[in-house]
Parts: sequence; C-alpha cells; structure tokens
Amino acid sequence: MKTFKQFLEAAGDPIKPEQVIKLGPEEMKNLSNAISKPPQPTPKPDRIRQSIQKMLANTLLTPL
Repeated sequence: MKTFKQFLEAAGDPIKPEQVIKLGPEEMKNLSNAISKPPQPTPKPDRIRQSIQKMLANTLLTPL
C-alpha cells in the first residue's frame, strides 16, 4: 500500500503551491454560489384537492 506522497511521486510531478491559481473574493463568491443548492420552488396549492375538501366541509357541516 502506497502512501499519498508515494502515489503523487509515482504519478508524476506533484502540484506545487506556485502552480495553484489564486481566486479573488469575487471568484470565491461566484464559486460558492454555484456550489450551493438552488432554492427549492414552493409547491403550488392543489386546487382540485382544495375544492374537494371545501365541498366535503360544506356538505358535512350543512344542517339537514
């Protein structure tokens, strides 16, 4: 079993800190916005179910 350092050495040149591209605050903000979950759309009320419940309530509460 190789260690991570041995794996990187076997794979080729390791990444050096000077090769890493630094991101500014605006790029970091854009990246975090892209990674975060999009807001979930609010479900629209089911009009058919509401009308049936309304009819049932009106029917059951109506005096005979």
